Amino acid sequence: MHLHDSTLYSTPDPNGPNGSPVKLQIWTMLQQSTRHLCTPIGPATLRIPITNTNGEKEKVLQSLESRMTEFETLYKSEVKELQALHAQWETVVGEIWKCGVQFLGEEKMREMLMPSTQNHTGDKEQAKELVVAGDGDQDAGAKGKKKVAFRDPLPRILTQPSAFQRSVQPLPDVPGDEVQKLEDMIDGLGAKQIEEFRKLDKEEKKWWRRKEGRIAAAFQDE
Repeated sequence: MHLHDSTLYSTPDPNGPNGSPVKLQIWTMLQQSTRHLCTPIGPATLRIPITNTNGEKEKVLQSLESRMTEFETLYKSEVKELQALHAQWETVVGEIWKCGVQFLGEEKMREMLMPSTQNHTGDKEQAKELVVAGDGDQDAGAKGKKKVAFRDPLPRILTQPSAFQRSVQPLPDVPGDEVQKLEDMIDGLGAKQIEEFRKLDKEEKKWWRRKEGRIAAAFQDE
């Protein structure tokens, strides 16, 4: 079927030249109207500024298709690198969590690594509470009910297995009397030095007062 650009009607049937040509559908009319707008832009030439080996600025000619191919290659490379860094970050955070829980406890680690969930715990506490009947008579009222609070689940990066074969060894127990001695020693650090500085400060003030008195006496003699 041939098209007339001016009328957008089909070619008349040779067996019936006196018949009216069939009018084209809207989609075909749209294709005819936009066919010149779909010229490929890949071969278009761009002037790309670069720095040559001598450190000088210059411009080179490059097709748009080649430029977009380079961009796609660079984009895929950057995405792959970011994914690798993200996996390493998850591993490090997971190991920090496991080590911290072992020495500081889960509650303290939640406060440090998940402060946002801790801040909103009070606001959501009522919504997360489940009322459970006690062991006694259910008609006993509020005294026979318990409240069970649900905690936010931990992220996957914190619950995955450790990347190390052996975990960190726990700290040995320190006797209480040794801890008390250490605290007393720390509290007493610098007390002797501070007392010496105070004595020096008093002597310096006395010296200045004597100096000022001599200067005042010299002016009076004149």
